Amino acid sequence: MKSDALIKYNGEPEIGSTIDKKDIIAVINELEKFNDECYNHHETIKQFEDIFSKRVGNQYAVSVSSCAVGIDMVLKYLSLKNTDEVLSCAINFHGTHLSIINTGAKLVLVEANQDLNIDVDDLARKITLNTKAIVVTHMNGVSCDMKRIRELIKGTNIKIIEDAARSLGSMYLDSAVGNNSWACVYSFQYKKMITTLGEGGMIVTNDRQLLTALQAYRSFGLGENWGTNYKMTSVQAAMGLSQLKRLDEFVNNRRFLAKYRTERIQQSLEEFVCPKDDSTYYNSYYLYTILVPSVWKKSYRDELILRLNDIGIKCVIANLPTYQKNEFIRMNCDTSQTILSKKLGERIVCLPIHPSMTTIENEFLVEAFIRNAKYINKKYFGGK
Repeated sequence: MKSDALIKYNGEPEIGSTIDKKDIIAVINELEKFNDECYNHHETIKQFEDIFSKRVGNQYAVSVSSCAVGIDMVLKYLSLKNTDEVLSCAINFHGTHLSIINTGAKLVLVEANQDLNIDVDDLARKITLNTKAIVVTHMNGVSCDMKRIRELIKGTNIKIIEDAARSLGSMYLDSAVGNNSWACVYSFQYKKMITTLGEGGMIVTNDRQLLTALQAYRSFGLGENWGTNYKMTSVQAAMGLSQLKRLDEFVNNRRFLAKYRTERIQQSLEEFVCPKDDSTYYNSYYLYTILVPSVWKKSYRDELILRLNDIGIKCVIANLPTYQKNEFIRMNCDTSQTILSKKLGERIVCLPIHPSMTTIENEFLVEAFIRNAKYINKKYFGGK
């Protein structure tokens, strides 16, 4: 049986949330304000920023045109030199590492754990007197161990910058991901947990001086400093406000689907590693990320993905160490100290997940995954 319905999700769905009539009405209402000579587009943007900052537990929020731009802006504030170092997990989205390299500072790659987040033990080994910042990426809906990271840099001037592009709605120790650092950046790109018409981002912080600098950077320096145009539009903000009201719904739907998957897969495939989700790490499941057994060869994992693809289940690998697919990054960092991350990258399979996926679609996906994984095990290891 081929589930044609699953094809629409295509691994990492083309849109990570859903658009309903309320979202459309919110956009139309904002557009209709344009003809009012008293219209102030800043009001809707400010409202979105204020509500968003409260939602994630920070004092300030600055809306921007994208998450990548947000990371660029926060790093620019640090005025980094070519002798400075910025640490970041090797398994990542390449845009995060491009932002670091763009500062002129040295990108130092840190190994990943099985949850694809930064390995704090390896992080400790790689911190030096030249370390100025750590960009902590929360991969695919799972928070990093922020308590250990904060303890690690206690008493230093090292800044923690959280990249929560994929983890809006996730929690760590009962607090929203994003309020455990100096600054955190989110994405509203069309694949993310909520969207602001395809692109957009938000920076949150409790640092008033950083806030002032960021507001200047995004709007031509506000007549006093350097700046350019990194602003979000009021129509995007209207969509963001509407989508934010539905974030819990989106996350709950994802978690419902994921709970069933994890229970079934753990029952049937003991050596497979399912996504972390417990009392400390509340997973929003931007992606449902599985690691195949460590004894599998990369070719076995690839064969599994191809078999699933043939029945309409389009998986993705999110993500490999960035330098494996990006030559510019490879030429601008030391890749020799991330052997474990390379091996982890050969085990990753991300199954489609989306808040509008039905129970029937989800059950079909899980049973197909288990059946084909068992086939690979039997083919190469003689297992059941």
